Amino acid sequence: MIQMNKKILSEVKEKIYGYVAKRRLREAFSQARSLAETMMDFESADALQRSEETYRHMLHYASTGAEDPTRAEMTARLSDSILSVVDILDRKNRVADEPSLYYNVARFENMRPAESLGMLVRQYVKLAGDTSIFNLVAGSHKQEEYRNTLIERQELERRIFNKVWTSHPLRPADAAVLDEVFSGQSAPDYFKSLMVWALTLGQLAFFDAARIELLLGAYTSGSQQVKAAAIVGLLLCLGDVRGRYIPRKVINRLEAARETTAWHSDLELAYKEFVRTRDTDRITAKIRDEVVPEMMKLRPEISRRFSGELPVDPEEMEENPQWQELLEKSGVTDKLKEMSEIQEEGGDVMMGTFSHLKSFPFFHDVANWFLPFHTDRSELEEGDAAPMKALADILMAMPMLCDSDKYSMLLSLQAAPEAQRSMLMQQINAQASQFAELRSAMLNTDVTDRRDMLRKQVQNLFRFFRLYRRKGEFANPFDRGIEPAGAVGLDSLCTPALAAVVAEFYFSHAYWLDGLKVARAIDGLQAAASVPDSPEYLLMQRMGFAAMKLGLYDEALRYFNHILLVTPENPWVMKNAARCHMQLARYDKALELFVALGSLPEYAGDASVALFIGHCYLENADYDKAVKAYFKAEYLGAKPKKVLRQLSWALLMNGDADQSRRYLERAMSATGPVPNDYLNLGHIALVRGDFKEALDSYRRNIATRREAGALTEDAAREAFIADVAEDTAELGRLGINTELLPLLVDSLFYTL
Repeated sequence: MIQMNKKILSEVKEKIYGYVAKRRLREAFSQARSLAETMMDFESADALQRSEETYRHMLHYASTGAEDPTRAEMTARLSDSILSVVDILDRKNRVADEPSLYYNVARFENMRPAESLGMLVRQYVKLAGDTSIFNLVAGSHKQEEYRNTLIERQELERRIFNKVWTSHPLRPADAAVLDEVFSGQSAPDYFKSLMVWALTLGQLAFFDAARIELLLGAYTSGSQQVKAAAIVGLLLCLGDVRGRYIPRKVINRLEAARETTAWHSDLELAYKEFVRTRDTDRITAKIRDEVVPEMMKLRPEISRRFSGELPVDPEEMEENPQWQELLEKSGVTDKLKEMSEIQEEGGDVMMGTFSHLKSFPFFHDVANWFLPFHTDRSELEEGDAAPMKALADILMAMPMLCDSDKYSMLLSLQAAPEAQRSMLMQQINAQASQFAELRSAMLNTDVTDRRDMLRKQVQNLFRFFRLYRRKGEFANPFDRGIEPAGAVGLDSLCTPALAAVVAEFYFSHAYWLDGLKVARAIDGLQAAASVPDSPEYLLMQRMGFAAMKLGLYDEALRYFNHILLVTPENPWVMKNAARCHMQLARYDKALELFVALGSLPEYAGDASVALFIGHCYLENADYDKAVKAYFKAEYLGAKPKKVLRQLSWALLMNGDADQSRRYLERAMSATGPVPNDYLNLGHIALVRGDFKEALDSYRRNIATRREAGALTEDAAREAFIADVAEDTAELGRLGINTELLPLLVDSLFYTL
């Protein structure tokens, strides 16, 4: 096969995908066949020719008007055959010399064709059985031998993971081996979960319906642990296969999975956990930038007051009244309470802590990021194994940590000094006991356990795509998100109730665009929002606010106007709708809403409403009414920085230069001068006929522009000229000879 320029191949591939999406299959076949022949991949060219012949036969029957109930499915299958061949050509072209990890691993596996997946799995199953028996009968004198056996087994796990991950397309024999692994009892559950993630990562690289079929098999026949991994993998894969043909046998298996009792609830829980990761970066930043710095600030004070006897953790500090007083005064108590509430809601508060503990060689292998935590590890057989095994047993029982973080903790404590390790193990043991007590008090532990399992799977995945040292080589599914609408098998995630919950989550954390995307897709929202105080009615208000925050003012007004049809005197909506009209320069409509808002009893004395009314009159050049509105706003208590400058300008435009100057000087005294103040002082002086004062004010305007904005002299002058030009028409209306203005500007510049 001839290697092709990757950029050119990528462009051709994109063009072929476009033809298929537009159902222009004749051009797609022609381009794909030409690509295969150029690369001298005659096997792919022959496959395309056979598919095209089938397509031509189908076209012949279609052109005669003959009915064919299988035509739609056949068209989809033939379309996908083109895409599949193009994917294979692209992969073959890249596997030759692409330096990314995926292709490095693929090249390694290609060099060992004799080591089939079936052979490796048989070796692994035998070794897993041998180590289980060995673990039961071996004495301490056999520890090193047992550890070596575990290392051999772990190496096989890695090899099998890599082979499943990078094989494309999966051969029927390999698929049969994996199907047997999932349905049988010969392999441990953690190995099955590992295979789920190998299949998922491979599917995210290249589409292969066989992988989806195997994931469905893993879900229907697996333990709760395997089901949790499989449903998260399916959520990712099904959300990523739009436009691809899924064979009938896979659809049938999907329908069978959907008939199981837990499918819909598991899928919904997994989707919610995926959505929740959107907030992880904010939580991590909050801990890093707010909680930790405040705790560090307390350290000198605690050392001074308590002779350096520092508590080992914040919870211990809260138990001591003196420490508690320090925490409350510093605000740390409120922050810790907020973090606790976030964790109770399912927020990932551990990401920031463990993100610094992923540099161990253990995490250099992709497989280990997805490996379920278990105690049958070679790391637990080094030296005095008893303490580390005890720690591993404790970690196994801690639901708040995902598998990846448990391995981080185990490896970091293994490297810690003995004294520090013992102290930390005591803390961990105490926390594990607390969680055990809390769990025993729960009424519905089954749902909690399933949610915890799903959360751990999503967190493992999130950590890999965010923290793996070569993460840039992988397309991050958390960046693009999951949009269930139109995705095969995900229709149960498109219910209005669930979409509303997801949208509210996004809105409550200020992810405006994410929430808006979800809420827009809710069927029947407008009709449901016509009921006052219904959840949909409140959601539509949030949609309006989100659109306004994104600058989508027309869209925001659609939502706000609907609410105002239902409840015409909704003050919050009236105010925000008016603000949208102002952003769109529709000042008459904004004024109408603000006047109506000000007529409501609870807003009759609202200074902000009077201020907005003044702004609308000012923009409409109704200066007399603008002055009255600003005076009212001042009387009602509007802050000087919000009203005095606007009032000064309205007075000037209304022809009262002396009073305009007094109010501008009040503003400058109350809040400090800004560059634009000197520009307006210059205008006022011109209207009053004091040219010397005008030139002095303009000179100060240029100087303060330069200082405040770190501008060059030329940039400050150009900005000044632009502002004078913008105000020229208004100054002319006030009686200034506008032909004089350029002369004044030149005169000013000669003196600078």
